[in-house]
Formats: sequence, C-alpha cells, structure tokens
Amino acid sequence: MIDLKPLQNVDIYLIDQLLKNRIQSNMRILDAGCGSGRHFKFFLDNGYDITAIDSDSDVIFRLQNHYPNYSQKIKYSAVEDFQDVLKYDFIVCNAVLHFAQDHHHFDTMFTNLIDLLNPNGVLFVRMTTDIGIQHLLPIPALDHNGVYELPDGTSRYLINREKINYLTDKHGLNLLDPIKTVVVDKQRSMATLVFSKK
Repeated sequence: MIDLKPLQNVDIYLIDQLLKNRIQSNMRILDAGCGSGRHFKFFLDNGYDITAIDSDSDVIFRLQNHYPNYSQKIKYSAVEDFQDVLKYDFIVCNAVLHFAQDHHHFDTMFTNLIDLLNPNGVLFVRMTTDIGIQHLLPIPALDHNGVYELPDGTSRYLINREKINYLTDKHGLNLLDPIKTVVVDKQRSMATLVFSKK
C-alpha cells in the first residue's frame, strides 16, 4: 500500500506539479508566505533545498525553533521585500497574493517574485479570482483597486483574466497549465496559476 501520509498537508495542486516532475531534487525552492510551514516541512523532509519566508514574526519564530538546524533557511520578510543573491528554480506562493492591498501592492509582490526566479524557473500561485463568480460581486462601477468583499464576508484582491494576460506580457511569462479555478460554495473562487519565466 502506498504511504500517502507525507502528502497529507500538501496543497493538492502542488502535488500535481510534483507528479508532472516540475519540481526536481536539485532545484532551489522558495516558499513565499510559508504560514505554518506545511510545504516547508514536506520539501525539507524529502531533501529539497528549500527556503521559507513569511511576514508574520510569530510564525517565523515558531518555525525556527522547530527546525533549529535550518533556522537560516527560515526568514522573516514580506514577499515584496525579500532579496537573495541566488535565484530560485521553483517558487510556491500559496494563498498569499490575494492579501494585496491594491493593484500597486500586488504588482510589487509579483514583480519581486519574478525577479527572484532563474530563467526557466516556475512560479506556482494560488489566490482568489473573479473567474466564475463575477455575477456575485459588486458592480465595478467604482475603482475597487482590485480588492472586493466576497460573499463569505472577507475582502481579497481578485485576479482576473485581463490581469493574468497583462502579467504574462509584461514579464515575459508562459502559463504551463491552463488556468484552473475552483468555486467554493458560491463564496469565493480560487485560481491556480503556474507561470514559467522565459
């Protein structure tokens, strides 16, 4: 019987990238906005060269204490501020970019992630989108600056198809997979975007 326990806390769409062999053991990986460290743990346990960052100092403190031998790989930083001399081959940014405060904040975060990628590197993004729930959102008669109140009561930055096209053109990116979205009980829609840097 296959032991799936090591994968139990890994995002299912990230598992898809593993199954497609897009994440190799010799790659430098960045978990941008690592949260509790569920993906950091998986990659570390499986011998990957993984660095994790988060803007929550309490989260970073707990992770550094939990992994004292790897504390230098766990860093306190906002996505838009993180710098590294070396570039990364695969960046995970899972449920982070939709906390952007406006278009400028989103663009600053996204641009920094692309700058951190090696040529042919991959940026894996999961975030809220308006795709599939446009009819449930307020009429955009006013400039919402990209941030909308969702039916679930939360406010999130929503990416749309026009923005995705803009990002691929501006940064010279390819989409490795078709845009995938999941509408969660008419409350929000989550997009999976897999960008490759030319």
